Amino acid sequence: MSSISEFYSRNLAAEVKKGSLQKAKSGGTVGKAPTGYLNVRSMVNGREIRTVDVDPVRGPLMRWAFERYAVRDINLRDLLAELTDKGLDTTPGPQTPSKPLRLAHLHRLLTHPYYKGLVRYKGVTYPGNHEPLVSESTWDSVQDALETRGRSGEKVRKHPHYLKGTIFCGECGSRLIVSNNRGRRGKVYPYFICIGRKRNPASCAQKAVLIERVEELVEQHYGQVQPKQKLLGQLQDMILDEMQIQRIRFAEAHDVEAKRKLRLEDEQKKLLDAHYANAVPLNLMKSEQERIARELRNIEKAMAATTMEFEAVEQNLKRAVAYASNWEQAYLAAGSTIRRQMNQSIFQRILVDDHSGVTSEFTEPFELLLSDEVTEAARRTAEVRSEPSSIDHILDDVVNDWSKGQAVNGVDPRNNKTPTLARGGLKYDIWVEVRGLEPLASSMRPRRSSN
Repeated sequence: MSSISEFYSRNLAAEVKKGSLQKAKSGGTVGKAPTGYLNVRSMVNGREIRTVDVDPVRGPLMRWAFERYAVRDINLRDLLAELTDKGLDTTPGPQTPSKPLRLAHLHRLLTHPYYKGLVRYKGVTYPGNHEPLVSESTWDSVQDALETRGRSGEKVRKHPHYLKGTIFCGECGSRLIVSNNRGRRGKVYPYFICIGRKRNPASCAQKAVLIERVEELVEQHYGQVQPKQKLLGQLQDMILDEMQIQRIRFAEAHDVEAKRKLRLEDEQKKLLDAHYANAVPLNLMKSEQERIARELRNIEKAMAATTMEFEAVEQNLKRAVAYASNWEQAYLAAGSTIRRQMNQSIFQRILVDDHSGVTSEFTEPFELLLSDEVTEAARRTAEVRSEPSSIDHILDDVVNDWSKGQAVNGVDPRNNKTPTLARGGLKYDIWVEVRGLEPLASSMRPRRSSN
């Protein structure tokens, strides 16, 4: 009887798992729907139908939570406080009352793909039959915001400050944290201290620095690292020249990515069909689905980059250059939230030393743009722009003489359609037709001189 019971229990569990998997494949919700949705039961022709509807109270609040956090000017703790004030709580069960959300619970909800219309079962996602609360772009923006805050390592503690997560010890490289020390007369002095020294005093000799002093040093550092207006102009001109070349390349790349997207979408459909037919096991289905989804995201980013409007990019570039030339003024006029965003977007780390002051490491875009190699290339390009090359002068002389019917290097224009020039000191022969230089500027090819 024990063996029979064990067999019956295992068989029942297998049937339940099989039914749950089939329900997920068909877009149904397995188990309780997350906060913002309600599991609904209704009778149709004597048969119980279970569906999921949007919670009229919690659904709009969860939609607002996604849209609010996507703005990236609020942290999770403050968002949770605002949601609690608005009345958001958990969905009550038959025997469990509703209760306010916790921070970890809110974080899980914001990362759940159910809100953008997908059903997840055993790590595999399927298109759901329920109504999505947010668009896929809003959901992706929230994931990027969560990843950015997680990458900075900043946590909202008892002593928050807009520099936390960005400033590091110039001695050992550890993070600087806030420490409020009380003096003999009861006055509180806020300091930034090295967490490495706090854990092991022998590992670092960095002393505590007043927060007010660190703020002043960072403000002064913005004036020191702010690019010069002349250099920004040279970088802008060089980038605009490169953009003209990229127009053609982007058009070709866009066609390639579009074909890849169609191929992957067809592969994704075939994978689902094979999984539905039990030809692909669940673990392989999960790994392949993650791979295809990752490649599709990369393709979407590549296609978005190749379909950009160059006129809008040019305007944004000019705005960015104008903004970069006023980093110091913008930082001084900004509040704590904007200062935090500026620090995290411009600097990877700001190193504070109690003796030598402040040094910094730029984030990837600025590290490349303001590197010595790129700035030197921009200066060289500006020099070439300001001084016409000797070849340009020679071309002008050739075109003028040829158009007037004068011989060039002994060649009469009445007997030859193409003038040839080979002067001492030149590496190339130059070929220009009588009809003018402008139509042939892109197709002209220099030929190595026999001299």
